[in-house]
Amino acid sequence: MSELVNDNDDDDAFAVLRKRGARDSMFLMATLRRDANGETLSVRVRNISNGGVLVECPNPFAREERVALELRGIGWVGGKVAWSAPGKFGVAFDIDIDPKLTRKPLATGGPRAAPMGPTVVNIRRPGLRFD
Repeated sequence: MSELVNDNDDDDAFAVLRKRGARDSMFLMATLRRDANGETLSVRVRNISNGGVLVECPNPFAREERVALELRGIGWVGGKVAWSAPGKFGVAFDIDIDPKLTRKPLATGGPRAAPMGPTVVNIRRPGLRFD
């Protein structure tokens, strides 16, 4: 992210998130870990791009706070809080990710259920004869 933000100026980190890629709207549960104290929280991801994510969480977070998110299909990704508002905040990732990986279904490896469909049953009425 250092290529986008000059340490000498105080650019809004949200503007950096906008420059880093198109957002993909979604509803995804994720685990967030605060680097300062190791606290983990279950949060909702509302949109994601290659450079950041919008997180919904009732807990307050400070701008520049270091966090890590465990995203389905990707794993743990570190970053820092770019902006914060009541109930939500943005995280700028330390590295670029492929947000499409979060949409891929997870392989369970277990047996799959048989597909539902019509079942043909050969039932004869008692007393009915075909001679």
